Order: sequence, then C-alpha cells, then structure tokens
Amino acid sequence: PPHGGQAVCASAASDGYRKRGAEWLQGTSQTFQGVSVDQAIAATERVFLLADGSDSTFSHSQVGIKVTRWTAPFPSHIWYDWDIRCEPVEGGVKVTVLDLSTRVHAFAVPGGATPHQSLSVIDLYFKRLSYLLKQSNQWYSCTEYKNAFPNASSLDALCSLVKDSRP
Repeated sequence: PPHGGQAVCASAASDGYRKRGAEWLQGTSQTFQGVSVDQAIAATERVFLLADGSDSTFSHSQVGIKVTRWTAPFPSHIWYDWDIRCEPVEGGVKVTVLDLSTRVHAFAVPGGATPHQSLSVIDLYFKRLSYLLKQSNQWYSCTEYKNAFPNASSLDALCSLVKDSRP
C-alpha cells in the first residue's frame, strides 16, 4: 500500500534524526575533572583569543560565556555565535556548547541566523580547551586538525580567516 511505504520512509528518517540528535548531544558536552567554572570560562575565552583575538567579543555570566566571532570575507560579514555553559559537577565542571549559529550579511542584504551543524569545530574547541585546562598535551592548529581528521566537517567557526596562534 502507498501509505505503508511512506511510513517506512518516515520511520527511517526519524531513526536517522534520533541518531544525529544523540551524536550531537554527545559531541557538545565534556566534563573536566579538577577544574572550576571560572577556569573553564577563562580557558574558553583564551581558545578564541588564540584563534584571533581581534575578531571575538565575550559576554560572561555566572553559568557560562557567549562568544561572537566575526569574519569579513569580501563581500560579506559572517558572525559565529557560541553559547557555552559551564556548570559545576562533582569533582569538576561540565562544559556544554548549547548553541552555535551563523549569521551572514552580504552587502546591504541581511541574512538570518542559521544553526551551525559542524561537530568537528566543536570537537576542535574541546580539544583546545582540554589542552588549556591541562587535561591533554596536544594542541591542534586548524591545519593540524584538518590533517589529523581529513573527514572533518566545517571548521569555519574557529578557523575562518584567523591567525591561529599557539598558547
């Protein structure tokens, strides 16, 4: 029957969506033992300052930090908005990227905000954060990350038009 085929397609699509959602949730949080909320927020700010401090703004709260990175590849301006929560857990802090969206403005035509769907750039953020919090001994530049993970999705939210300094 025609509706039976549609149900199979809908079921397969929702299974894929659930897997993607679970992957997204797992990839957007990390717990750091022996680290305070203040240390995690300070290290997060440093991740973006090292990428290119001249293109980031920060808004701090008691539970996290909002970071806006902007680039201006002619003829447009692009803003990457990160909303990062740092919450205390037993023995450390849980850091979660609550939202990462992209806004584009080309000439006089403003664009809207769209969700940024790259787990790779969030993974790079966490790898750098781990290094700064002394949980890892490996710092990845944008190029090193791309070479180490050749199937990585977009890294633009951290790697577009940056100095990419090392700590």
